[in-house]
Amino acid sequence: SMRNDMRRFILILVLPVVIIALSNAALSVAQSTGPSVVESPDAVTMVYWTEVKNGTIRRGNADGSGTAQTCVTNQKDPRGLVIASSIGKMYWLEREVGRLRRANLDCPASGIETIGPALTSPDRIALDLAGGKIYWTENGTANRIRRANLDGSDPETVLSALDSPVGIAVDHANNRLFWTAFSTDEIWRSTLSGGSKVKILNLDAAANPLDIVLDVNANQMYWASGVLGRIYSATLNGDGAGIWLSLSEPRSIAIDLEGGKMYWGDQGSREIGRVNLDKSNKQVLFDAGDGVDQPLGVALLYGTAPTCYSLTIVANPSAGGFVQVSPPPDCNGKYTSGTQVTVQAFANSNYNFSNWSGDLSGSNNPRNLTMNADKVVTANFSQKPVCYALIRNHTGQGADPAASPNASPGCEAGQFSAGQSITLTAAPAAGWHVAGWSGTNNDASTLTTNTIIMPVGAYAVSVAYVQDSPTCHTLSRTHTGQGGDPVASPAFSSGCGTGQFTAGQSITLNAAPAAGWHVAGWSGTNNDGSTSNTNTVTMPTGAHAISVAYEQDVPPCYTLNRTHTGQGSDPVSSPAFSSGCGTGQYIAGQSISLTVMPAPGWQVAGWSGTNNNGSTATTNTVTMPSNNHTISVSYQVVDSPLVHISYAPVVLFVPSSQPQCFAGPNEVETNNSGAEANGPLCSAGTYTGLSNDDRDFFMFETKVAGTIRIEVSNLHVNGVQLSLYFQVASGQPIKFDTEQADGLLVKLDNAQVGRYYIRIFTSQPNPAEARPYTMQVSFP
Repeated sequence: SMRNDMRRFILILVLPVVIIALSNAALSVAQSTGPSVVESPDAVTMVYWTEVKNGTIRRGNADGSGTAQTCVTNQKDPRGLVIASSIGKMYWLEREVGRLRRANLDCPASGIETIGPALTSPDRIALDLAGGKIYWTENGTANRIRRANLDGSDPETVLSALDSPVGIAVDHANNRLFWTAFSTDEIWRSTLSGGSKVKILNLDAAANPLDIVLDVNANQMYWASGVLGRIYSATLNGDGAGIWLSLSEPRSIAIDLEGGKMYWGDQGSREIGRVNLDKSNKQVLFDAGDGVDQPLGVALLYGTAPTCYSLTIVANPSAGGFVQVSPPPDCNGKYTSGTQVTVQAFANSNYNFSNWSGDLSGSNNPRNLTMNADKVVTANFSQKPVCYALIRNHTGQGADPAASPNASPGCEAGQFSAGQSITLTAAPAAGWHVAGWSGTNNDASTLTTNTIIMPVGAYAVSVAYVQDSPTCHTLSRTHTGQGGDPVASPAFSSGCGTGQFTAGQSITLNAAPAAGWHVAGWSGTNNDGSTSNTNTVTMPTGAHAISVAYEQDVPPCYTLNRTHTGQGSDPVSSPAFSSGCGTGQYIAGQSISLTVMPAPGWQVAGWSGTNNNGSTATTNTVTMPSNNHTISVSYQVVDSPLVHISYAPVVLFVPSSQPQCFAGPNEVETNNSGAEANGPLCSAGTYTGLSNDDRDFFMFETKVAGTIRIEVSNLHVNGVQLSLYFQVASGQPIKFDTEQADGLLVKLDNAQVGRYYIRIFTSQPNPAEARPYTMQVSFP
């Protein structure tokens, strides 16, 4: 893909940290705009940009004031962006799903629609309003420039078979089309219909030009290089090319010819900025704190200042509370038309929030409103009533009386205003009943309900519970095995005979196993699965029986610990335990079989703690001693197979200061041993091989200490191991990686000077495999 081509190209030329940053961003997107986009505006009022990471289009005031807004969401890799102020439309590309979209300029945007044909890896976009056309680039596998009418109809290909076109700009007045060639570091020009194609500028290697804009009146063009962190300029014929402005990682630019300013989106510094065309007054307009993350397309809205509306908030009465408003005003104390505002009322002490009036209604809090006119919103508060606490108590066993209602209107739970009629409901415990009340309208009542009229001031009521005459039930206690019947504590409930209890009585049970016996379980208790000598039972209603089961003790059990060194499994023991012991535990004299599984590329080197420590087999045995015991297996690396990786076109750059090296890019067979290793490799090189045999060896030499980094990708077989050796291609590697799921990577910091060998091994080679793997190597 175009994205992977760029990554491989840049890997040859820059440090790994730059590689990582660029591979995450790949081809970014920005607005390409020429003078045809400028519609005799009054001024630039808004700057719009796409956010590729979260799939949004955002905007903010062109001078950086106010709060940035999200206008479009849920887009699939939004790219190039242009604004047609005169027709009230924005256009953008979605690279991931290959489509051209447009919407109205309100925020949130309305009228979102897909127009035009299906696209292939679309990137940047430009408008020719005078010609009624929209142009865009497609790279990756398409590598062409296309155009259509402003409604997406009549699509046609203007140019094809290009070299990764990215940025595009239109000069309608002179019938010219400009574009950047990313992979060949060039700038080209043709007529608007694709004729008279000519290369006007060769750039430095790895310049990777992205966005391009024009100032036709000043005979100037500008383009952005994200990887070099600069904006460049030259004449429209390519003369006088040079650095115009240094930034961090500019991915897109837009030019305000009337205002004399350049705008950009910078992914490295996560900012939207601008500067005068004389390079004075450089400003950061919006940054990460404003939600800027991975800005791509940048576009400018021309026209008069946005319509703004005032929001007036009133608290009624003023002592009742206050209202918080968010976001803050973004238009000189007012709100830009279409802004959604949230208002939330907060009552002061002794007041409650009642409802909204004015341009809002209802009692929901908080509330949202859209600023499409001047608004007045009133938050109405009501004074809380005077509330007194009702204290509710009880004696005996049961609950405090419940009050209904649980509060007077405007009062907290348990508080009431004077004169409130309250119903009280008692809840005696089982075996208890109401004997009387105090503080109620009928203190002599023995019913579970009563009433009260709340007086002025805090007040207390209470209900008295007394116990019912007890009903006693027999608890039978037995056992199996050798030992005694469980002993109950207490021996009886109050008012009952020995061994008899009232329903609900909590009883502790104590077992007494004979010597050499233990508790194996219970029945009829609160925890029948317990093997403890103690248990409990809650007496039910009616006679009840409990029992304890005793069983004879078993010989003592000892733990067998199983460990390993190297790569492979811990030994697996069979049986997993001795009868009567837990998992991994055995009685003395138990014969145990041991089985291990080395990792791919590893083998058994020896054992310890077994019956045959010198064995190199994957099976062994041990006889359990009369104590805890540890056995271990040691693994060592097998001189074994290799995996191969994918081929893709590669540009190799070998500095003149380097000695002659093996440029590849394909492996040369045979290279199945250190003596046959391909090399010495080129620093920052990309190589490929096939997984039709089990191993490949490569060799390189470092002249100075530094960082070595080897990455293998595009694997088409399993069981792969990437290993790095120093001086000799055998024995224990100094670095290795077998985690194939996320790609294979070996990195060695502060590597010493000398010869290194790379081995790529697979335990599952495929002689018929024709798809190559890719190995990327960098060293000092």
